[in-house]
Amino acid sequence: MSADPKILLTRLVRDALESVAPGHAAFDIQLERPRQAGHGDFATNVAMRLAKTLKRNPRELATLLVAELPASALVGKVEVAGAGFINFTLAAGAKTAAVGAALARGESLEDLAQKSSTISDQSKMFAREAAKMNRCCSIF
Repeated sequence: MSADPKILLTRLVRDALESVAPGHAAFDIQLERPRQAGHGDFATNVAMRLAKTLKRNPRELATLLVAELPASALVGKVEVAGAGFINFTLAAGAKTAAVGAALARGESLEDLAQKSSTISDQSKMFAREAAKMNRCCSIF
């Protein structure tokens, strides 16, 4: 099983979708990082994109999907927001487990920062410079 939270969350949404809208579980589920940290760690607009096809209100569809999400230790909180976004906040243990898994693979903070698609270029530059100076971001 993958340790990537995005893949695991996609599976959870797909399971809920199969329950709420049988035959639409193959629908393209897109999970993104919200622009505002207060909106969780990941968000999907799958309910808004699928609502027209199903002739349903997007917010009501999102509420049904949330109710059908399988339980998971990965998820700390799930909320329906706005017109039908579903916001996911990862459980604290899931976040620390991801860091532990990366360290166990022998990955450095600098390498992880450079590969990340979810942090800014400025943060990547900070990680690179901090590694050069060896003053920050060392894990003992």
